[in-house]
Amino acid sequence: MRIERIEVQGFGRLEQVVLEPPAGLVILYGPNESGKTTLFDFIEAMLFGLPAGRRRLEADERRLYRPWSGTDYGGSLRFVSGGVRYELLRRFGERPGLDQVQLLRLPQREPVALGDQEPGGWLFGMDRAAFENAHYIPQMGSRVEADETLRRRLAALAGGSEAALSAGELLARLEAERGRLRARRGGGGRIGELERALAAERAALEGLRQAAREAEASRLEEAAIAARLAADEAAWAGRDGREREREAERARLVRELGAAELEAAVDASSGRRVVRRPLWWLVAALLLGGGAVLGAAWAWRLGELLAAVLLLGLAGLGLLVLGFAGRRVGGGAGDGGAVSGGSGDRAAGNAGSGESRVRELRARLRELDRDLPDARPREEREADIARLNQLVALRGRLEDSEDSPPLRQAAIAELESELALALEAVEEIDFAKRIVQEVAGELGSRVAPRLHEMAQAMLARIEGREGGDSLIIDQGLGLHVRDAVSGFQREVAYYSGGRVDQLYLALRLALIACVYDDGEPLPLLLDDVCAQYDEERTAATLDLLADLARQDGNGRQIFYASCHARVATWARANGAVVADFAALI
Repeated sequence: MRIERIEVQGFGRLEQVVLEPPAGLVILYGPNESGKTTLFDFIEAMLFGLPAGRRRLEADERRLYRPWSGTDYGGSLRFVSGGVRYELLRRFGERPGLDQVQLLRLPQREPVALGDQEPGGWLFGMDRAAFENAHYIPQMGSRVEADETLRRRLAALAGGSEAALSAGELLARLEAERGRLRARRGGGGRIGELERALAAERAALEGLRQAAREAEASRLEEAAIAARLAADEAAWAGRDGREREREAERARLVRELGAAELEAAVDASSGRRVVRRPLWWLVAALLLGGGAVLGAAWAWRLGELLAAVLLLGLAGLGLLVLGFAGRRVGGGAGDGGAVSGGSGDRAAGNAGSGESRVRELRARLRELDRDLPDARPREEREADIARLNQLVALRGRLEDSEDSPPLRQAAIAELESELALALEAVEEIDFAKRIVQEVAGELGSRVAPRLHEMAQAMLARIEGREGGDSLIIDQGLGLHVRDAVSGFQREVAYYSGGRVDQLYLALRLALIACVYDDGEPLPLLLDDVCAQYDEERTAATLDLLADLARQDGNGRQIFYASCHARVATWARANGAVVADFAALI
């Protein structure tokens, strides 16, 4: 690619700037803050766009490069690529989706269908990060990041196939697949889902087995409850006959109790307790009757006087017997002495016997008034009936359920099979990753010799001497230096900033020659990379850049921006093009 014309309508501080650079090395010379770096950023933004806005202004290029005076935000590039002339028009919006981009084939100005690709991606097969890594070297920023495009091109260089996947891509895909199966943290991934589903199925199966055990136990419990209820029914079967017997007995006892209570009430109203003794009344009656008979007989034989005396004597004896009998059963209020006391004792005994009879009758009635004894308490029977209903309902649900242990066991077997396959796949992925890493190391060892050789040659040109220190490039494109005198190997962090810039510039130029120049060379944008070099190494580096620009028959463009007069002096002395940037703006 060779840029023919750059037109900036508005980009940062640049407004209405037009530059028509020739092929070869072009020196952009001007003071600080004149817009040299902004011009490089404009070329990159035209080809690859600007990233989406960010919160911090210093990280938000879309806001930083908005025209200071409010003119149109954008411009155009005219260039030749692959033997075809193009014009790229772009107007930047508030976000990438609002950019207006047109790529036209000249001279017909035929639009090119870019689809969702940026012009640089459509033309060169790389993204913004890859372009920055390969063709845009900022001031004190020569370090190389091993991006995916670079890894892919290194793999293609080693294997001879551009279409082949790089080791990084393979590892990324394998890691993505492994993450889909099993996450590094937590229980994510398909394996986690299968393990949770398997645990749920096993818990459900155990629940079904427990329910089956409960159902079997419920059958035994149902049988026991049914037996108890049947015994209750048998116990109640003869209750009606016993009920009639009880009613008859109760009626008899009520009659007896009524008579006993009436007699007790009469005795209580007379002030004494009378206990009937029929024998005493019979003796008294016999005595009185006998006295009367004897009195009549004696009166007929002995005369009236003797008969009267005998009659009176018998009557007195009878009365004495009656009085004695009266005292034995309780006596009157006016009775006295020992006779009265003896009769009261006997009356009290008879009265106590009557009350006992009343109490006995009442107790028997209370017993009859109670319910006939059941086989068991009623509360126990009702609890048994409720429990029996629960057991029947449980057994009905289990019998009606479509779920069953065999179905759960089949689901568990299927999940276990899928889980085993997933675990096996994870092991295979881990094994494949180890193989890919080993192959990547082999590819690196195949690429390294050529890359080492080219980087060493570039470093010798920059330092202006042969046989100096040796560069060692690791697989991650990190640099180490083997000292030419002591032979010790050191990391680049041990060296000054200027030396580190020189080492990484040598690596970048070697990568361009070995990796990126497999097709059409792209412009190289260098933003004062010699700022920390001494004059001797600055001149040596500029000589190297001029040679690289001349070696390419297509006329590689190398843009070098600087504010140092020594660079402009060297350019004028060596016939390089010097663009006075202060005059352009």
